[in-house]
Parts: sequence; structure tokens; C-alpha cells
Amino acid sequence: MSYEQENNSVNNGPSSEPVSGQYYNVPSAAPVYIPVNKKSGRVGGSIFGRLCRAVYKVFIVSLICFGLLLLGTIVMYMSGAMISSQVIEPGDKFNRIAVIDLEGMIDMDNAAGFTQLLKTAAKDDTVKGVIISVNSPGGMVVPSDMMAHEIAMFREKSGKPVFVSVQQLSASGAYWATAACDRIFAQMNSMVGSIGVIYNGFVVKDTLDKVGIAPITVKSSRSDMKDKGSMFRMPTELELADIQADIDKVHDRFIDVVAGGRKLSRTIVIGYATGDVFDGQEAVTAGLIDEIGYLDDVITSLSARLNIEKPQVFRMAPADSLRDLLMEARATLSDPLDFHSQYLQLATTPRIQVLWLGN
Repeated sequence: MSYEQENNSVNNGPSSEPVSGQYYNVPSAAPVYIPVNKKSGRVGGSIFGRLCRAVYKVFIVSLICFGLLLLGTIVMYMSGAMISSQVIEPGDKFNRIAVIDLEGMIDMDNAAGFTQLLKTAAKDDTVKGVIISVNSPGGMVVPSDMMAHEIAMFREKSGKPVFVSVQQLSASGAYWATAACDRIFAQMNSMVGSIGVIYNGFVVKDTLDKVGIAPITVKSSRSDMKDKGSMFRMPTELELADIQADIDKVHDRFIDVVAGGRKLSRTIVIGYATGDVFDGQEAVTAGLIDEIGYLDDVITSLSARLNIEKPQVFRMAPADSLRDLLMEARATLSDPLDFHSQYLQLATTPRIQVLWLGN
């Protein structure tokens, strides 16, 4: 070996590159123990870190509680358990009379609430009878008829009597709904009846012409009646005749409901089916109601019918909608008979109604 080769071997040591055909045993690295700072414990062990974790835990727990509350609210609402009750007269809590209000314009929403109350009263064994407190001008045809049907089903299936206490007004659809109840009371100055049907619509063609707006309506070629009642044009004679026929059919059904519910001949009912309202005494004379009386008189009469000396009387009310419960807001009119304002909500689309517009 030359001097230069020997010097390189000494300085550089053995070659680090593996040689083909040779194996090397490389010892594994020994484990290294790194002591943990017991004061901090882990990263984020500072006061700020602990505060953040506490806030996060509180947030998670709050979120879980809110979810359970929301779930419970939905279950209770769907099951009808969320129905408020207010005791009017204390008495035997095992023999009760439920008072259910029928107020304001009749539409699908309050018909659904009314139906839920009747079903709840039917299932409650402590409820022995129901009083419907009426203060309504009527409203839409279908919900009014639905209410009448639900009352009939309630009486048939539960066997519990249903009395009516008219407050200020029981007109048109409200009278349709309650005509077949066991007994109807009204105050001397109450207004009852309005056995009639009405159709209302608006035509805004001239107004739109003045502001230069021209609506365009395209119908299928075999659907001439598709835009019957459109507010963008005057109705044709054929359309008016068709609407009149529809109104008369509903009026005939209304007369049949009153005749059957009040046990009157159809001829007698037709004589009162002018759409007019009658005061309490006139309604008694016509056979449209049974007696003059206030709510106290109705309670006394129903208690005697049930042979209960002192029943507990309570008012049932439907639960607010789920949206109202969550938003804690409820938009209602202070006067249930402010039906001119309520009517504006129903007048956007022309429709046939059992509604008394008043004067």
C-alpha cells in the first residue's frame, strides 16, 4: 500500500458504502426517556388553556340540553300534549267541563287547532262535556265543514254532550260548524245565522292600465276556465254563471246541515237562509237556537244534563305553533271580530266563503 492510500485509509476510516455480498448488524437505538413537566402536564396546561376547555365543555353541554329540549318540544307538540288549560270555575277535578273557543275568521289553521282540542277532550276521561264558546263571522267553506264533521264524530264516539254559548256573533261558517250541537245558547243581543254563501274577488285591470302594467296569461288550449276569477280581467258571463252554480251548491249543503242539525224542515230553513243575521230572541223564534243565556247559564244547564253538582270548568286552548314557541312570537289580532282586517288575508285569491261581512 502506498503512503497516499494509507493516509486516506487512516483519515477517512472504512468506506461507508456497502459492499456487495456483505451483511452488517446495526444495533437498534437505545430508548430515550424524556421527563414530563408535572406542573404543566401537557401542552395547553396554562390558565388560558384550562379556561378554553371549560368554555368548550359548557358549550357542548348547553348544545346537548338545547337539542333535548327541542326534541321534547317537538314530541309534545306532535302528540298534542301541549294544550293549555285555565280553570274558570273550581270544582270536582274528576268531573270536568271543557270550554273550547271558536273565535275569529275560520281557516284551515284554526280548524286544525279546534280539531286537536276536541280529540284531546275525547280522550280525557275526566272531561264529561264540552261547551263551544263562539265569537266568529265564519270564513272558508271547507274548514267550517270540517269543524262540523269533527263535532259530529266527537259526539258519536265519545258520547259526551256538546253545548254552544254564542257570545257576540255566530254567523255563516261558525253557525254551520255548530248547528248540530246538542243545545245552542245565545245572548239577547248576539247575532246568529247568516245562512248564505258569498264569493269575493278583485279586478285591478284599470289600475294596472293606468300605470302601464299589462299582465300576460297563457292557458292550455282546452282549459278555458283555468283563470276563472282572475283579478287581471273582468269575468265572462259564462264564468259568472259557473261561479253562481258553485255558490248555490254550497248554499244547498249549508241549508241541509242546518235542517239536519236543528231538526227543522228544509222549507223552514230556506225561509231564513237569506244571509241575514238574527238577534237572540229572533233566533229562538226561528228555531236556530234553543235558549237565551250567558256562559254561566250554559254551564248550569250542561251540569244538570250531566247530573254533576259542581264540575270543574276549564278553558282549553290550542298550543302555539312550533315556530311561535321557538321564536317566542305570536301575531294575533286583539279583537277576534276585527274580521275586515282578517278578511284581507283571505282576499288575495278569489274564493267561495261562508262569511258574514257585517256592516
